[in-house]
Amino acid sequence: MTTLIDKPVCGTHGCKKEWRDCYNCGGEGVYGHECGEDTCCCLDPVDNERCDICRGKEGWWQCFRCAPWED
Repeated sequence: MTTLIDKPVCGTHGCKKEWRDCYNCGGEGVYGHECGEDTCCCLDPVDNERCDICRGKEGWWQCFRCAPWED
């Protein structure tokens, strides 16, 4: 069974916002590796630092009339 999420509405335009994955972390919420060492010796470093752009939320709701999609 699929649950539908109500999309938030833009307060300015009244249109529904669309989810946009973060361009920095790719929608993962983490970007970069910090193991606590000055020089990383991890054989397979895993991203474990919170993304600076989305602050770990994996993306954001965007009104494309307020902020048009730009790639």
